[in-house]
Amino acid sequence: MSGCQLAQEFRKVRPEAKVLFMSGYNVEAGEAYRLELAPGEPFLKKPFTMDELQRAVTAALVYRPPATWRREHPQR
Repeated sequence: MSGCQLAQEFRKVRPEAKVLFMSGYNVEAGEAYRLELAPGEPFLKKPFTMDELQRAVTAALVYRPPATWRREHPQR
């Protein structure tokens, strides 16, 4: 199960849950590994600084996924 699949399943149980994706891959390379993020979804590339972590956590706390995104782009 990928992190995206885990987040999707978790949001079924806790729709209000906040999720921050992180990876050693950048977003563009992540697409090759089926890293499917909604537009603007918080993503933190490793390694990261404490400032980058703080900004990413703040972004994750206020982020709201588009209501139709998950239905239009099902996880594989």
